[in-house]
Amino acid sequence: MKSFIILFVFIAAVSAQLFTTPKPPKCGENEQLEECGTACEPSCDVPEYPFCTEQCLVNVCQCKAGFLRDKNSKKCIKPSDCPKTKLKRALKAGAAPKCKKNEQLVECHDTCEPQCGFTPFPCTMNCIANTCDCKKGFVRNTNGECVEPLQCTEATSKCPKDEVFRACGTRCEPTCEEPHPKACVLACVMNKCQCDDGFVRHLHGCIKLSDCPKK
Repeated sequence: MKSFIILFVFIAAVSAQLFTTPKPPKCGENEQLEECGTACEPSCDVPEYPFCTEQCLVNVCQCKAGFLRDKNSKKCIKPSDCPKTKLKRALKAGAAPKCKKNEQLVECHDTCEPQCGFTPFPCTMNCIANTCDCKKGFVRNTNGECVEPLQCTEATSKCPKDEVFRACGTRCEPTCEEPHPKACVLACVMNKCQCDDGFVRHLHGCIKLSDCPKK
C-alpha cells in the first residue's frame, strides 16, 4: 500500500511538471506580451508586410503599436530612431507612392489624420509606412484631396454620427458638463462638424443630453 502511494505521488509530480503552463516572458521597454503574436513583426528593415502567414506565436513579447524592431539591438524603437539608410531602403523597396498636391510621404501614417470638419478619434498607433499624409495645416476632404480648412464645404465633409457641418460654428458647443453655455464670444469656428440640435458633446462624440453620465 505504501509503495502504491509513493508511486501515485511520483506520477502526480511528473504530470504537474509536464502540464504546468510555462511562465510568460518578461517584456522589455516598448514591448507587450501577445498571447497570439504575429510572425511578421514590423521592423526597421520591413516596416510593413504586404502579406503574412496566419501563424500564431504563443506568449511572445512584441513591439507595441507605433514601434519597430531594430534587428541589431533587438529593441523596439520609434520609426524616427531607425537607422536612416535601413528605413529609406525599406521604403524604397515598398515602391513609395507619388504624393499628390499638399501631401507628403511619411515614415509612419497618422491614423488620426485631420478630415474636413473634424479629426477622427479614437485612433490606433499602428505604423503604416510608405503612405502620403496631408501636409501640416491641411485636411483631407471626402474627395481624398488635402485642402485648407477654409476650403472645406458641406459637400466635401462627411461628419460623424449626430453631427452636422456648419460653415460658421459656435465656439461654445454644448457639452454634458455645460449643456447651456451662458457666456460665449460671437466669433465663428469656420467649416466645422458640430453636434446636431438636441445633442451635446461628450468625449469624442455627440450624444443626447438625457444620455449624459449622471453626476
